[in-house]
Amino acid sequence: KPTPAPPMPVQTTYLGSGATGGGRQRDQQSSGAPAPTSGGVELNSATVDMLDSLPGIGRKRAEDIVRYRQQHGAFRNINQLQNIRGMGPKMIARLRPHLRL
Repeated sequence: KPTPAPPMPVQTTYLGSGATGGGRQRDQQSSGAPAPTSGGVELNSATVDMLDSLPGIGRKRAEDIVRYRQQHGAFRNINQLQNIRGMGPKMIARLRPHLRL
């Protein structure tokens, strides 16, 4: 009989003001991956260097993204990246976890 895997460690985070001692407690399972809403590059304010650091985005494509944003205004949807040459659905799907609006 195989032995079951040990449970994942639980990390406790306290939310609220430390000065008053009040606050709620939240438990999260440690998965090793960042939460989907945390981190990522802000598409509407990212510099060429920030965009260049993303997987599959080179300097030229990063410059194209910034140029498109300057000419057309802020991105309202990540799928608007398809308007940039070389940016197709597969590339956008790969980038989506690394971008936020």
